[in-house]
Amino acid sequence: MKIIIVDDDCLVAGALKTILEANPDIEVTATGSDGEEACALYREYLPDILLMDIRMKGMDGLEASRVIRQAERPDALTIPIIAMTANAFDDDRSKALEAGINSYLVKPIDIN
Repeated sequence: MKIIIVDDDCLVAGALKTILEANPDIEVTATGSDGEEACALYREYLPDILLMDIRMKGMDGLEASRVIRQAERPDALTIPIIAMTANAFDDDRSKALEAGINSYLVKPIDIN
């Protein structure tokens, strides 16, 4: 399974890559840090899953999801997009669904 990870926090992206690649059936084919990179990496690698942060500088994950869903590719509507965010508010969830995101994960925040 090919996965692309896009998160503006390189530590989060690196940790996710390490965790996911512990499974021999998973290959993280690329990582990116903003929505524009997410769109470019999607076009280049055609992943099985796109794991992407919602809130990033520049083009955020919501806009990137909209762009990917509108791409003129047969798989643009079927690729699972999983959104990640540190914000668990319902408004973000509804915006994510409207943008074509399939699933929504809340990143834990350590406040200590």
